[in-house]
Amino acid sequence: MPDFETLENMDLGRVKLMWTNYPNMPTGANATPEIYERLVDFARRKNIVIVNDNPYSFILNEKPISILSVPGAKECCIEFNSMSKSHNMPGWRIGMLASNPEFVQWILKVKSNIDSGMFRAMQLAAATALEAEADWYDGNNRNYRNRRHLAGEIMKVLGCTYDEKQVGMFLWGKIPDSCKDVEELTEKVLHEARVFITPGFIFGSNGARYIRISLCCKDNKLAEALERIKRIKTNKNMELESILLPGIEAKRPIVIAGPCSAETEEQVMDTAKQLAAKGQKIYRAGIWKPRTKPGGFEGIGVEGLAWLKEVKKETGMYVSTEVATAKHVYECLKAGIDILWVGARTTANPFAVQEIADALKGVDIPVLVKNPVNPDLELWIGALERINNAGLKRLGAIHRGFSSYDKKIYRNLPQWHIPIELRRRIPNLPIFCDPSHIGGKRELVAPLCQQAMDLNFDGLIVESHCNPDCAWSDASQQVTPDVLDYILNLLVIRTETQTTESLSQLRKQIDECDDNIIQELAKRMRVAREIGTYKKEHGITVLQAGRYNEILEKRGAQGEQCGMSAEFMKKIFEAIHEESVRQQMEIINK
Repeated sequence: MPDFETLENMDLGRVKLMWTNYPNMPTGANATPEIYERLVDFARRKNIVIVNDNPYSFILNEKPISILSVPGAKECCIEFNSMSKSHNMPGWRIGMLASNPEFVQWILKVKSNIDSGMFRAMQLAAATALEAEADWYDGNNRNYRNRRHLAGEIMKVLGCTYDEKQVGMFLWGKIPDSCKDVEELTEKVLHEARVFITPGFIFGSNGARYIRISLCCKDNKLAEALERIKRIKTNKNMELESILLPGIEAKRPIVIAGPCSAETEEQVMDTAKQLAAKGQKIYRAGIWKPRTKPGGFEGIGVEGLAWLKEVKKETGMYVSTEVATAKHVYECLKAGIDILWVGARTTANPFAVQEIADALKGVDIPVLVKNPVNPDLELWIGALERINNAGLKRLGAIHRGFSSYDKKIYRNLPQWHIPIELRRRIPNLPIFCDPSHIGGKRELVAPLCQQAMDLNFDGLIVESHCNPDCAWSDASQQVTPDVLDYILNLLVIRTETQTTESLSQLRKQIDECDDNIIQELAKRMRVAREIGTYKKEHGITVLQAGRYNEILEKRGAQGEQCGMSAEFMKKIFEAIHEESVRQQMEIINK
């Protein structure tokens, strides 16, 4: 608000105009009738003309007011407004002013000498817009209120505080004290959530610890930004502790091994003793086995927990099994099971996961969560969050691949990019690979184990049976303890710390290539938008199937000539075409 005390003490003898702006840009501060009254009084006493810029007066402003509503204001005040802000007419470059006839003539004299005015039809359209009924403003503000709510939620997720009395089409928030500066926060959000938020310092030093969110952004974009920011805030801040149990070395791979199912006490003990003799420390066996169809072996049930207790007693190994219900959890805890895991079918059901999480409240036990059967990273993370929210901090993930109807080499497609993204989102979460379920065949276990290690997975959970061919479930994907030991001994464990100077140089080249790709894509999208404008002007449909097919065929052939698969090129150009269509649709629908 104006510092009237300072203004009164200033030498204003040569001052003719004083500019004010309410609701204020950039702060969103609103004027009150009392403020306007003091400004008018000040102007009359000092013989100054107040020029009040009032373009945000109708946006999220419960009681829009004009400085000209103050008695006597027309003799000393001019008020400007902008149709781009108040009436959603950006780009028309049309504003309006109100004052007494003398002041209006001053402005007309200047305007007539420096420009020729806007196209008359646009001026007439703007004049019509000024006649809008109150319902139009109410509807406009409903849109802004929804956007304001979303912007406020973003502020809350980021830990920012803001004045709820702000009006206009921007929301300002003060960053939390935990942030070193505003750039630290906005850079984090930009690089990790791919969302740009305006740092306040670009408006001056007073904005150094503030961010600004524009309400010009459409609702769906604000909602998407909110979800992206939520993910980095929840995922990165998930409070986790080591899952390592006493006596387990903190080196890759951590191995969990044992039969798919606990079938008989003899089979469980025989397998466990062979694995223990090979140095394995953690034993696995399914007690309850959810099958795709009824009629198959669905697990031995609670009876098998006693066999796992005997494994602990006889071999000193830790024991683990899968749980799918609260009852399973209670029975396992009662039997002293050391590690639990949640299966893929269960992960896909948030109700089941929540039931397990509720049953685990107050318990300190390592819990591993398999990916859902469908390739849904958010569902996977959601299951981890539910269990973490129940107070469990010793969590890990198991990648067992994803179901598909197509004929394929693997039983479950690895889709390695999904666990890689999980690692990026939750860096301190240990990830195990389940090569048995991914491969579905024992001959694929070894190469899948090596792939997992090359991708920096933390551990392996492998199905190992004393007599795999006679296994009651998933016989084809189980290996003997001897074969497992052979596989593990052949693994090459590469470490991140072995980065050489030459590798750094190559990575720098990759970064430069990526920068060039982005620049070329931006250029391509600019051309696509120009094509969109042409199509709009000539009544041409956006999608031209013949041209699209031509692009896919040509680019696929070009890619193969350069050593890339046609399928890879097809996916790349499908994504590029989808974005081009989206941008052209925006132009056509304007």
